[in-house]
Amino acid sequence: MKSEHFYAILLLLGAVTPLLSQSATECNGLAALAEGSRATLEMRNGDVLQGAIASKAAGVITLNSDYGPVRIPVAAVAKVNSCAVEPLISAESIGAPAVARAPAAPKQYGLEKFTASAGFCASATRDENYSASPTFFALGANKRTLLNLSASYDDKWKAAPNSSNVTQVYSGKLQEMLLLDKPAVLVLGGNGYHNNSQGIVIDEAYDVGTAKTLAPSPTSGVEFDADLRAIYDETNHPGPTVWLAGSNLSASLSKCFPLAGEKFCGSASPSVAIKAGWIPVFNRAKSWQGYGTFDAYRPLTSTVSVGLSVVDNYFEIAPKGYNKNYAKIALSVKYTPQASKK
Repeated sequence: MKSEHFYAILLLLGAVTPLLSQSATECNGLAALAEGSRATLEMRNGDVLQGAIASKAAGVITLNSDYGPVRIPVAAVAKVNSCAVEPLISAESIGAPAVARAPAAPKQYGLEKFTASAGFCASATRDENYSASPTFFALGANKRTLLNLSASYDDKWKAAPNSSNVTQVYSGKLQEMLLLDKPAVLVLGGNGYHNNSQGIVIDEAYDVGTAKTLAPSPTSGVEFDADLRAIYDETNHPGPTVWLAGSNLSASLSKCFPLAGEKFCGSASPSVAIKAGWIPVFNRAKSWQGYGTFDAYRPLTSTVSVGLSVVDNYFEIAPKGYNKNYAKIALSVKYTPQASKK
């Protein structure tokens, strides 16, 4: 599949999927917390948490927030989606089947976050770089869909004429996570990557795998992912154009830091997220890939954060004369819209 085919698919998905608005949530308090639904929880101490409901059992709600998995006692929740918690629902009843309480919350979709960065440096060389990355989501009772698009432009040049060195990086990722019988999670995905400094015209991957999320503490989370994938690599001359069979093995760690005197993380809590992955290839030597990301954010308001982002991508298949490794460090601003309220 050519690169233009992949990006045309991404553009078509973006055009036909109503991801730019979010449906309202019924005002039925804790009964609306179906697994996989997205919710805004207002704590009795004034904190506000947003994310997808991972589980509800034994009087504890596990929320996959923007800061990682958080375990929240039901007794600490004052409102759900602006609706007061019903006092007649006991903590023990939260883990009961949804049909015994109320219909599941309606499907929700919208902009999950938007990240942008810009930088300029002048010394022996000059460097300008810009990037933007929106992430959209759609949630159903038993599934989650994510669409992430990213574009960056980096121009380095010296005082000598015609010394400009431009790096353009574009990527897109579509992921569908299906919640099967506990604890099984099926993950389907597709992504594309282009980087002219690495000689990668297009790297496409189509994968099926699974994910496992752990919450060792109320302020941290760990996720392990594994899949099998078909990879199409088209590189600049003298590199190859090949179909590859491989796998992706990755691990990620998220950690948030409650403010002084607080037990749980809120909208003003700083956070750190680290992810590393390795993609071995089975049918061709010297074709493996590796990647890693680091993000640290400090909220300025309930929706705007500033932080430091580091990205690293390695392609062993990169043709001769091009860089195998690409790394970027940038100061960035992240916008995370609040869930809609009635």
